[in-house]
Amino acid sequence: MTWSVDFDSSVYHRDGLEEWVLLHVEVQGDTNDRDAFAERMYTYFYRIRDKHHLLVSALAIFTGHDGNDMPARYSYEYRGTRLTYEYPTLCVRKFSDGELDNSSNPFAQVIVVARIRLKEGKVSEDELLNLKIQAARRLFAKGFEPAKVRSIFNFLRNYVLFEKPETNRKFDNQIKETDKAGIMDTLEYVRMEGKEEGLAEARRNAVVALLANTEFSIEKIAGILEVSIAFVIKVNDESKVRK
Repeated sequence: MTWSVDFDSSVYHRDGLEEWVLLHVEVQGDTNDRDAFAERMYTYFYRIRDKHHLLVSALAIFTGHDGNDMPARYSYEYRGTRLTYEYPTLCVRKFSDGELDNSSNPFAQVIVVARIRLKEGKVSEDELLNLKIQAARRLFAKGFEPAKVRSIFNFLRNYVLFEKPETNRKFDNQIKETDKAGIMDTLEYVRMEGKEEGLAEARRNAVVALLANTEFSIEKIAGILEVSIAFVIKVNDESKVRK
């Protein structure tokens, strides 16, 4: 499974000079198409560069078991013409739990969240809840500036989703007790709770639509909508869309 995301952002040099850059982030779970993946990284690069005529930086994030063996370059050679495109890579399985827990880099917590997401559908919802609560508590205890904590926390909350609304409420209640510094104020919790309920309903409707109007497998629908296979099966059973 692959996710491709492009960001445009204004950054500042140490001397205050402003510069616009484009960031291409590719998240790859399946490690079977090594050669095709490397070529796709290059294709996206030259298309982005050609369209916007701005500086482009790329990052490939591998979540699969063989992520460390995935390519970090694309090479082409034909009749004396040679091309090599290299890009940085990161494998979320490379780091031990201890390394991530002891790291002072906020991005380490993002990797923790990504690794929790890999457990969706493989452990019970209660186990997933405990993992998510532990990750949130470690995040609050790290002492990062509030803006970074809020950003990573929102990523944790929305990227690792629960199928049952009551599980989401359990998580929020636990975090409210943990957030002694009031980094996430009450109004923000209320907004998130409303957003989560709306998001769950939207995803349920999307599952029904894909089941009714496509021949996609349940696994593919789960991947497209970034929900668990169990969630798709549950919606299908409740709506009796696919026979």
